[in-house]
Amino acid sequence: MKKFFLFLFLISSIVIADWNEGVQLFKGKKYKEAIPHFQQVVEAIPNGFGGWYMLGLCYLYLNDFEKASEALKKATQLKPEEGDAAYKYLTVLMKQKKYSEAYTFVKNYREGNIPTDVRGDYYKLSGLASLKAQDFSLAADFLQKAEALVDGDEVPYYLGISAIQTQNYDLAIQSFQKAITRNPKNIDAITYKIKATIEKGRASDNQNEKIKYYNIALQDSSKLLKEKENFENYLLAGEAALGAQKYEDALNFLEKAKTFNKNDGYVYLYIGQAQSSLEKNQEAINSLSQAAILLPEDKKRIAYNQIGFIYEKIKDFDKAIEFYKKTNNEKKIKEVEEKKKIEAENKKADESMKEYEKKKAEQEKKK
Repeated sequence: MKKFFLFLFLISSIVIADWNEGVQLFKGKKYKEAIPHFQQVVEAIPNGFGGWYMLGLCYLYLNDFEKASEALKKATQLKPEEGDAAYKYLTVLMKQKKYSEAYTFVKNYREGNIPTDVRGDYYKLSGLASLKAQDFSLAADFLQKAEALVDGDEVPYYLGISAIQTQNYDLAIQSFQKAITRNPKNIDAITYKIKATIEKGRASDNQNEKIKYYNIALQDSSKLLKEKENFENYLLAGEAALGAQKYEDALNFLEKAKTFNKNDGYVYLYIGQAQSSLEKNQEAINSLSQAAILLPEDKKRIAYNQIGFIYEKIKDFDKAIEFYKKTNNEKKIKEVEEKKKIEAENKKADESMKEYEKKKAEQEKKK
């Protein structure tokens, strides 16, 4: 607070008295009583940093965030290099849930001004503001800086959320694991680690790596189910088992998920995919048909394409084409039409061969 006393030489004795009285009341945590004195200071010196800063602190500690925000914003505009005022201003904006304003502020503020003792929290708040603004790359940058400076599981958890959004699944998995290590009861971190691991497996072009990540997700899902049995956890376990090619396990998990929620399209979709892999084709068609009814419009094509694939697999080409047409899957329609043509030609050739063999046998008898 000593750095603010320099400006006192420029003001009248009355304002000096108000400043001194305000400071004493502030030190005694009598913030409400201090406000009129700092108000006199800013009225006398409207372009003075100190009065606005102290006024903002008083309002902040009284939880009057609107007035605190106004005063601290003014202080920060007057002396941007005063990092503590900037940090306090950001704190107030986040308490007000003014995430857009907070994001705009941190995006343009020189973070090197922030005092080292609060820099970790500044990075954390900046990351959360950026996350709320859906600038996930900037959020990840801030939160990675915060992670080394701030204890607890909150920062790595939100870093993981940001990393998922930028499809940096390695960073997401690592961050969620750190959150879990710091707080083993952080169920959300466990859940999102499983989701990130599934996405890592899904994104891999290497089949062995794909199965490896799905198996890791399956192991974590089994642990999660010990904490809580609910629809989402069984669905996650089923999805992981499906990707790990453990189809019977997948069916068991998914059937249990269905007992919690029979109106979710994804559970029927995954059940249908597992049944198809187990060659339970008619059961799979029934499940996928139900999925197509329940899934959002933009996801129904997944079920229709899967049904088309099953009909193609069992050589019911007309039905396969019917379902591929529902999704305008021209590539598959052409492929199936070609298969249908070849199948017809092969059938005709077989019939001709049978007729030839029959006539040949009759001629042999006549001899």
